[in-house]
Amino acid sequence: MKNNNKRVKNDDPNNSESAVLYAAINTLTEKVNSVFDSLSSRMDNLEKKFEDGLSEKIADAVRKVVHEEFGKEISNFKKQINQDIGNIKSDLDKLTKSYAEVAKPSANNKKCNIVIKKPSPVIRESVLNFLNLDIIGVCETFLKNDDNIEISGYQWYGHNRKFKNAKTKRGSGGVGVLIKDEVLDNFSVSILDSSVEDILWIKLSHKYDDSNNICFCVCYLPPEGSSRLNDGEKLYNDLLQQVYCYQNEGFVYIGGDVNSRCGSEQDYIQGVDDINDREIIDVFSNKYGDLLIDFLTSCNLCMLNGRADGRSVVDYVFTSHEQLDMCTSCDKSIPDHGSIVWTVNVKKGIACDTSNIGQAPNKDRPRFNLKRFPLNFLDTNTHIQDTIDKNEHELVTNKDINSAYTEFVTLIEKEMKDTVPLLKTPTGPSSNKRNKSLRKPYWTEEGTS
Repeated sequence: MKNNNKRVKNDDPNNSESAVLYAAINTLTEKVNSVFDSLSSRMDNLEKKFEDGLSEKIADAVRKVVHEEFGKEISNFKKQINQDIGNIKSDLDKLTKSYAEVAKPSANNKKCNIVIKKPSPVIRESVLNFLNLDIIGVCETFLKNDDNIEISGYQWYGHNRKFKNAKTKRGSGGVGVLIKDEVLDNFSVSILDSSVEDILWIKLSHKYDDSNNICFCVCYLPPEGSSRLNDGEKLYNDLLQQVYCYQNEGFVYIGGDVNSRCGSEQDYIQGVDDINDREIIDVFSNKYGDLLIDFLTSCNLCMLNGRADGRSVVDYVFTSHEQLDMCTSCDKSIPDHGSIVWTVNVKKGIACDTSNIGQAPNKDRPRFNLKRFPLNFLDTNTHIQDTIDKNEHELVTNKDINSAYTEFVTLIEKEMKDTVPLLKTPTGPSSNKRNKSLRKPYWTEEGTS
């Protein structure tokens, strides 16, 4: 009992020794906590400074590496670009020559590429004279009012637009034809139709042979989306009507810039028309191209492009199926709006005896008495059936209507000489006088009342 009481007594905080011990422990605890807080704060500061410094160092290192590596690539790329630009400038300087230097016929007759900057009328005239073309169709002349083109050695036939945008200084659209003076020695030229804007038809009538007349049309259709109000369907309908009107006037050729892309569509009816396929280089098509194909199949015209060695995208030359054999070549560069040059075998000059022009008609030519025309004309001649059979053969097999017509005329002339009596030619001093009839069968006494 005594020992237990003593122990309890020693644990009493009021005991002096215990109080000192408790106080020391509390003080130590506070100091330890203070030191721990201080260390934690310092560690946090060190970590923050380390992170900031490390991030900055890493960013600097990355920027340095990126600048060095990409700087080299960018520098090399700039050098390559500058080198390419220099090569292009050098090539352009070589290509840009005066027309006098490249137009001279060389010994080996090589073709030269020509780049003309801001060509003057003198240069245009030199180019045309060098090409030496007989007929030149021009699209987008940009002429206004009564303006025309004057080229030495050529006659101009133009069709300018009547209306233009008030904000523009120059004209727009317009078509025309230049014809060489030498052609006019054998052909007389007349304007067939200029009633439709951007469509011009001219006729070249041969002075000595009507079978070599030419009807040439030049036309222009603005592209889709043009500021100019245009109707492709109307233009092709107008062309179709004009082809029907003038197809019997002569050989029909239509050329121009119609901004129509046909892609791989054929310009004839397969299984019906007997013509060769054209060489196709453009696989794209547009609305105007569909209208163009409908126009060609409707009037039995076809493209020279791709059939006579020429190739094009939106600039075309059209002619009838029967006239393809007359066109021996058609040169056209692939880019749009280049010149199209084609050759047609037409007789420019035909031997003709003009010594009797203006004199009296030949008296040796037979004159038939048609009042005594026999009733059995073309009735008992066995040669008639042979001629008919031959004409049918020419039309079906060779499709040569000219030969059939010639045979028919020969038959008629022979039959008239054999069966129709001739008129007696009067002789004597009064043979050249014609008696005037005073009787008027259309005038009666009833007409006077």
